[in-house]
Amino acid sequence: MPSEKEVEQLIDNALAPLLAQIEDLQRAQEQWRFTVLRFKRRLQLMRDLAEAP
Repeated sequence: MPSEKEVEQLIDNALAPLLAQIEDLQRAQEQWRFTVLRFKRRLQLMRDLAEAP
């Protein structure tokens, strides 16, 4: 029967790849959010320029 420490280590080893994937997805989500915000700012600038006399 494995010790409590061995069980914790097995769980940590099993979860490590999932935690890394979650971190990667969070970084990608943040990057996408900045891309969308940048796009919205450019779109608004183009609208403002189009409306300018």
